[in-house]
Amino acid sequence: MLYWSDEASAKKFQDLYNSALSYAAEEHGSFASFFNAAGKNGTMHTPEEMLQAVSELKEPFASLEGCKGRYLRDMLCAVETFVRLLNGAEISYKDAVKQILGIEMREIPQERAERVRKEIDTLLFEDGYHQETTALKVQKWYEDNLIQPEELEKTARQYLDILKKRTRDIIPMPEKEHIGKMELVQGVSWGAFSQYEGDCVTNMLMNRDSVWKRPTFIDTVSHELYPGHHTWYSMREDGFARGEIPLEAATMGICSAENLLFEGMPESGAHFTGIDDPDCEIEGMDCALRRKIMVARKILEYVRIIEINSCYHYHVDKWPKEKLIYEATKDGWVEPKVAERVFTYYGHPFNGLYYPSYYYGRWIVTYAYDRFPPEKRPLFFKIAYEEPHSTGSFIRRIEEVTGEPFDPVKMAQS
Repeated sequence: MLYWSDEASAKKFQDLYNSALSYAAEEHGSFASFFNAAGKNGTMHTPEEMLQAVSELKEPFASLEGCKGRYLRDMLCAVETFVRLLNGAEISYKDAVKQILGIEMREIPQERAERVRKEIDTLLFEDGYHQETTALKVQKWYEDNLIQPEELEKTARQYLDILKKRTRDIIPMPEKEHIGKMELVQGVSWGAFSQYEGDCVTNMLMNRDSVWKRPTFIDTVSHELYPGHHTWYSMREDGFARGEIPLEAATMGICSAENLLFEGMPESGAHFTGIDDPDCEIEGMDCALRRKIMVARKILEYVRIIEINSCYHYHVDKWPKEKLIYEATKDGWVEPKVAERVFTYYGHPFNGLYYPSYYYGRWIVTYAYDRFPPEKRPLFFKIAYEEPHSTGSFIRRIEEVTGEPFDPVKMAQS
């Protein structure tokens, strides 16, 4: 088994993080843990016990150099903040996000939103949508692309072979990996969820109550399965089994310094495979559909800005729920039932700390990927899928291999 610190410290960190995730799930109803390759349960039962473990780990983690040392210290900082919150500490939302995710949380400026809106308006006008406003064009586009819940599994399986082949062309996945069952669920705060069974098998759960559009749903399948979460799970478990991933990185859950990358790879998955590029020849997927996926991802970008700003206003500016729902839905970009669901997600005290991972993760990973010319993309995928990274160590690693400064957080906010 591989350790990036020493054996005793690695085991203590795994116990600490698994204990914190279990405590959050039991005491606060958080969807805490996603993945545990080592299969070990936490043995610590109180935040005080966990904080003692944090104190004992600071010295052995402090002397480690390079990206490995940065990763471990960032992870320990994230877990310490998580445990302090579990213990009732008063930490502002912005400070908690910075200490856990490694980013400065800000409101996305209107200038960026307006730039995206204009791009969407042009794309939809070119596609024959000539309504008076962009919002009205988008509403008609929604109506034209609705997909019923009963169609979700069939539609997802139609695209699995395409997405799997495209993913295997760029990422060396384990041969035994495969998708298990697909199920519709209700009463959850997310749209879709990758339920990892272990041994490179993932189930996909889909929210019957959400409002699905065919092109965005294809992007969702890419996010949850290929080259998204299922791909990450399979690669991480396989790497751990082969002794190439350390014990310290054997668990993934909320309030991890890896969260931005864990969501950033899936959020960028359609971009990696080329299904969002109308000019990319893909067997089984015509140009018209790829064009729709491109438009869908641009619409989703604008919706993400609305939602991430709603999250910011709720936690930082203390806006009431009614105002947040009104602002999100007033122009028709976000359906009321979706706005309610999303509020339930980011309104949770711990899940809300995870929520910025979707917006910021997409741009940190996408901007990094776009710095690699085609012949060097295997190196990017190795860094992204085969090396554990915090936000900070990932940025440092990208700067190291490209030889250029890299500030994706600033880019995502400007």
